[in-house]
Amino acid sequence: MLQIGRYPSSRLDAQLRGRSGRQGDPGATLTFVSTTDELVQANAPDHVLEKIRRGGPQLDQATLRPIVDQAQRIAEGIRRDRHRDTWDFNRAIARQRDTVLAERDEVMNGDHATVEVTRRIPQEIDRLASASSPSTVASLARDVALWCLDEQWCDHLALLTEIRDGIHLQALAGVNPRDEFHRIALREFHGFFSLDPPMSRGCAGAA
Repeated sequence: MLQIGRYPSSRLDAQLRGRSGRQGDPGATLTFVSTTDELVQANAPDHVLEKIRRGGPQLDQATLRPIVDQAQRIAEGIRRDRHRDTWDFNRAIARQRDTVLAERDEVMNGDHATVEVTRRIPQEIDRLASASSPSTVASLARDVALWCLDEQWCDHLALLTEIRDGIHLQALAGVNPRDEFHRIALREFHGFFSLDPPMSRGCAGAA
């Protein structure tokens, strides 16, 4: 098996090498790597890149291999940090999503929607009830409540995405970006189901 270059993950390289011998058959791999590959140029430290620039073709295999290995380890560390950040940031959103889904389930399977919408727009509901049936009122109230809830959740996710894109700048102020994101996410979610935040205004507009 011939492989050109290395991947940012040594695990993926090992999987590809394993494909050279299948079902017990012997196999061999040969990998060609250049110091101009993106893996090296994007991840090797500056002093290593300078060493490559100065040494050029004079660098032997014993010198080049550790350079490539180091670049791959750095790439793996960067990917690992990104995955950890993604998981950590998503923890706060996952808990809030569970809360919203529980509320949504209650709206769909109970009379919570009818009670809530009637409390907010009683006159309109009374007029609708007099001209229609209780089942129609319940169905309409459910649709309105679900629409409001979904719109509110989409707006909340968009806001958290915007915050997350710039949260790493908090490190310049000596603040832990993960802790700050969790704090902001909790603050923005506070009052999500109350009458005062955007949800109530959206429901009023929908009604």
